Amino acid sequence: MSIKSGLRWLAAESLPLLAVRRMLTYAPTVRGRATRLELISTVCIVFVLSSISFMVFPPGEQTGIWQMLTAFQIVLTVLPLGSTMIRRLQDTGRTWNALFIAVMPYVGIFILAGLLLWEGDSHENAFGPPPR
Repeated sequence: MSIKSGLRWLAAESLPLLAVRRMLTYAPTVRGRATRLELISTVCIVFVLSSISFMVFPPGEQTGIWQMLTAFQIVLTVLPLGSTMIRRLQDTGRTWNALFIAVMPYVGIFILAGLLLWEGDSHENAFGPPPR
């Protein structure tokens, strides 16, 4: 395998790069369905980006432009995560309204996590064909 073909393989087949590419491609939409792997990889990417952001811009020490950058970073991480969660719920045959389960005291977040990790429909449902 040559270096050029190795780099091509890395760009096309590497799971982290594939996850980032898929996250950026589907972030602005809530149409379609998402796999459990896509949800888990999006959560991991958002966690890493948020951790780096909080190390670079510690809370409480921000003024002016740093507050705007932090707000921008929050929007850039919440949108892909919310989009992936909605598409994951659609894979299990539920609508976005199921996200409101998370506001139930004490148990809501655990129920929502169970719904998000539930096995998706193996056949086409109202939200489209199964994700590949």
